[in-house]
Amino acid sequence: MSKHKKSMYFIRGIQFHKFSSLQDGDQLVLVQEPHNKHDPNAIAVFNKYSEKIGYISRTQTQLVHPILGKKPFKANAFLHIKDSYPNRLYVFAKILLI
Repeated sequence: MSKHKKSMYFIRGIQFHKFSSLQDGDQLVLVQEPHNKHDPNAIAVFNKYSEKIGYISRTQTQLVHPILGKKPFKANAFLHIKDSYPNRLYVFAKILLI
């Protein structure tokens, strides 16, 4: 049995951020934003070019905070298109816990 645990967290707001590139498997950086005026528990997500692509879903931040600690944390992008919504891209941060 593997001691590794994979978790995926939905990234919201990608339609509101301008960024140059995001591919399946790209490295992401998750950073807490305690001074965010809309949500003091916000966790911003940046691509490999240090461009903000969105935020971990507000409903999942309580699950990610214990993983992050106080420092930025690296994860990987997982891009998904649902068959029922072929024009809508869903992006997740995939975290491998060791």
